[in-house]
Amino acid sequence: MKKRGILALMLIGLFLTGCKQAEPSIVQQGIDFTLLPGSDFPDLEGDTDISGLQVRIIREDSNRAYFAVGLPYNAQIENINLLKDNRALINLMLKPELERSDPFLSLSPVYYQVVSVDKKYKKCFEKEKVAFSLGTEILKPLIEYTSALKHARDHMEADFLSTMDCLALMKVDGVLRLAYIFFFGDGENINRAGDELVQGAAAVDSQNGQLLEYRIFKRKQLPGVHRHGDAINIKGWKDANTLVVSAVDGGEFYLMDMGKTKKNISKDQAEDYIGQYIRTMAPPTGCEFVIRTETNDLGFVYTADAYLEYSGPRGRIDIEVDPNVNVVTHGWDKSNKALYFTTEMAEPSYGNDWTYYTLWRFDIENRALIKMGGIPSEEVFLSPDGLKAAYNGPDGGLFIMNTGKLLNKEPILK
Repeated sequence: MKKRGILALMLIGLFLTGCKQAEPSIVQQGIDFTLLPGSDFPDLEGDTDISGLQVRIIREDSNRAYFAVGLPYNAQIENINLLKDNRALINLMLKPELERSDPFLSLSPVYYQVVSVDKKYKKCFEKEKVAFSLGTEILKPLIEYTSALKHARDHMEADFLSTMDCLALMKVDGVLRLAYIFFFGDGENINRAGDELVQGAAAVDSQNGQLLEYRIFKRKQLPGVHRHGDAINIKGWKDANTLVVSAVDGGEFYLMDMGKTKKNISKDQAEDYIGQYIRTMAPPTGCEFVIRTETNDLGFVYTADAYLEYSGPRGRIDIEVDPNVNVVTHGWDKSNKALYFTTEMAEPSYGNDWTYYTLWRFDIENRALIKMGGIPSEEVFLSPDGLKAAYNGPDGGLFIMNTGKLLNKEPILK
């Protein structure tokens, strides 16, 4: 038994020695380098090719080679060493002035530092050779952005993912890590097409996608809107509390009540209900909703004038729509006392898919125009009693806005 124990210890020692030898070792400490101001390289201004932890040569002369190094916003180069396999090793550190700052409160992009080294080291900085380290840990290549995002989304509680993100150094249990930080959620005045406003951020390790920190900034219940179902196409309303819907593939039709109970119906029955619903959305007799459009400098169509035109003494009623928007769809409540319509911005969406359209209500009697909220769909299905509006989200979900509740209470979804 004693001999076996000694043999086991020898094998473990050999294994550990072998592992140690497999790690690249430093053969030259402290390669001399010079940091140069970015203003000396105006060609790099606005350069979008430099991403996190990437190096590329930008200039050389008879003695020096110049490289642009993409770095997280709160990192800087501490030193550069030479590895045994002739690779440059760039060691990173937190910027002293940002050591106490919270990376979750920053939206700073990757930036570049320009490094000048002796030309004899030029090949050591080639893209496939250069390496980075944090302290004594040599970093592996970063996982792909899309992979990091997938890992982060596994933990997020919101449907809406912000376009804001950053690459940052952060301390986790006292150890410096390089993380992708993704922000999600919406501002106070944005309807995310859900019944809860959630704002937060998730940080995942750039090396393996492991969750490093998950933080919720705000959680607040929103009035008037709730998710009623997933992967359902809205076709209309049978009555004030029953929707006519179909499967996403368009195969089967259902009636769905406010308790989310579904009942199969035939295609003929569905078409009959849809026809009846369309007739309830018709304008009052002798009334026409008129819009006049023009094209702005960006080439987008916008509504220059909108009005109701009645035959008879009532004449014309103007509707003051917001500037630089275009009316896309409209419908009437069953009593013909209110006109509902949707508008889209006469500009690119800039990723605001959940709030790109806006639902409005125009009261015929008092001529008041009310903004009901931002929504993700130009097509809205108003219930026959005018108290609910149903629409589909970009993810195929079914959402219902309680317009009656929003009319009786000042909405925060503006």
